[in-house]
This record gives sequence, structure tokens and C-alpha cells, in this order.
Amino acid sequence: SNGAGVERDFVKAAQWFEQARAAGEVSAGTLLAECYLYGKGVSKNEGKAVSLLQDAAAANAPRAMDQLATCYHKGIGVPPNDKEAFKLYAKAAQMNYVDSAGNLGVLYLTSDQTDLGRDRAARTQKALSLLRDGAKQNNAYCMYLYARCYELGNGVEASATEAKDWYRRAAEAGNRPAEEWCHQHNVVLGAASTH
Repeated sequence: SNGAGVERDFVKAAQWFEQARAAGEVSAGTLLAECYLYGKGVSKNEGKAVSLLQDAAAANAPRAMDQLATCYHKGIGVPPNDKEAFKLYAKAAQMNYVDSAGNLGVLYLTSDQTDLGRDRAARTQKALSLLRDGAKQNNAYCMYLYARCYELGNGVEASATEAKDWYRRAAEAGNRPAEEWCHQHNVVLGAASTH
């Protein structure tokens, strides 16, 4: 799948994921679902991907919960349903799947289908708290989203300095959109970033 030690071959990867899933390996179901979501090594089939993600999420796989929540949020293979997305993101975040904390933060910022309903101020503060916590755990995705909050003044006073600092940190942690932002804004990255 990722070309580590062998030539990258998505068809073979999908076949191995299927065998591992059939043998009871829950994470293989999540990886196989991602093959179907993106059409890597198999024909793209969002319905099959959702079915595989539902099975893996039912087995408490946080990555599957996160992916399935994104399907519900964006209406991929299922009708859009932010209430269901909220439940799944929240459960995965409680299992310390930090990307889900970032996705949950985005949902708080964009949807009134969370536990905080239409209370935009409370939702914004909850989102900011989730993103700040994820950023402090050095999660590149949360750092990127936290930087956006500073850039846009979302829940915090807009600060170009704070935004730039968090974009740089996110880029150095490997977040591609942050790397692009830094490149566009001539932000020099440290030696740790080799992308």
C-alpha cells in the first residue's frame, strides 16, 4: 500500500487487506474501506466502503469511526447526517484518536447538529478547546486548524503572529495544507521538515 520494502501495488494491497479482514483483523477492514472510498486497487464503491467502515466502527476501531463520520458529514455513500457524524467523531475523540478531535472541532464550527445545538458562541469555544488540546498533543491536523482560527479570528482575537507560528508548527509536523500556506507566505520551515 505504501511501497515500504516492496513496489507500491494497490491491487495487491487491497487483496491482502481483504484476507486480513476475513481473518478478523479489524484495522484491515478500515484500510480496505479506504481503498473502496478512493478507488485504490479496486473500483471505487462508496457503499461498500461505508459498509466496511460500519463493521470496523462497531468493533470500536477509532480510525473507522472517524472515516465513517466524515462520510456522514459529507454525504459520501450515505445521506448527509451531522448528528451521526457528531456521535462518531465524539466517540473516536474520547478514544484519543486526535484527528477526530480536529474533525469534531470543525463540526462544532460549522453545524448546529452537535450537543450544543444553535449556541454558536458555545460551539466556537468548544471547537477552540478541542483544537488547542489537539495542537498541544502535536497533532499536525489540529495545529493547522488552530492556526486557521487565529488567521480568521474564529473564537480568538485574530493574530497573524500566532497563525504563522501554528502554521509553521503544523507544516513541520507534516500537514500538507500548512506546508502550502507557509510556502505561499514565505515562512521558512525548520530542518525537520523535508517535504
